[in-house]
Amino acid sequence: MFRNDERPSFGKTISLEQLSEKQIQGTLVLLGVRLKEDFEKDSTLTPGATYVDPEDLPNWASTLNSDSEAEVYCMARKWEVKKSHFF
Repeated sequence: MFRNDERPSFGKTISLEQLSEKQIQGTLVLLGVRLKEDFEKDSTLTPGATYVDPEDLPNWASTLNSDSEAEVYCMARKWEVKKSHFF
């Protein structure tokens, strides 16, 4: 499903201050998205983030609160997703 060189690109970013404020307010879900083998090599996550495997999208996407905003990032830099999504 995601095993190709085509990567999404979004233009919206969030500052660290905005991220921190939303985390404190409880209105944000921070998702660290990496392929399983990349996460196994380096399991470092930004504080407050939850790891999700993009190949397991149908399973974890359905668990997100529809009232929450999600910020998605990739430590492996394969997925430069910088857009807020409301699920």
